[in-house]
Amino acid sequence: MGAAQGQAVKIVVTGAGGQLGHELVEAASAQGHQVRGLTRADLDVTDSAAVRATMQREKPDVVVHAAAWTAVDACESDRDKAFLCNGTATGYVAAAAREVGARVVYISTDYVFDGKKPTPYVESDVPNPQSVYGAS
Repeated sequence: MGAAQGQAVKIVVTGAGGQLGHELVEAASAQGHQVRGLTRADLDVTDSAAVRATMQREKPDVVVHAAAWTAVDACESDRDKAFLCNGTATGYVAAAAREVGARVVYISTDYVFDGKKPTPYVESDVPNPQSVYGAS
């Protein structure tokens, strides 16, 4: 991976048109990494063939998957689209990354939890989504 040794890493960021994705591209670039930010116009993550072709072409060391359909209320109205964009597409990205030997950093949401825990959530906490968006 090289980053631990202070070497530049080749990173692909999906969802680079969003606020978080944009900031991730900027931060990684500022640290000297070779970053390819992909917006929705660059890559439809719901198209498995396009995702695979992109990963084969880019051959990243790391994929930061920040693409998501974050319209919480709209997800409630269109469950199929929510699961395609936020669930199935994530599987496409992970599988394509695995094929090229890239590690995946997945950006999730606090909506996977029910909000009842009195202390901050950690990665090992059991999800309990209360909405389609959180479940997707």
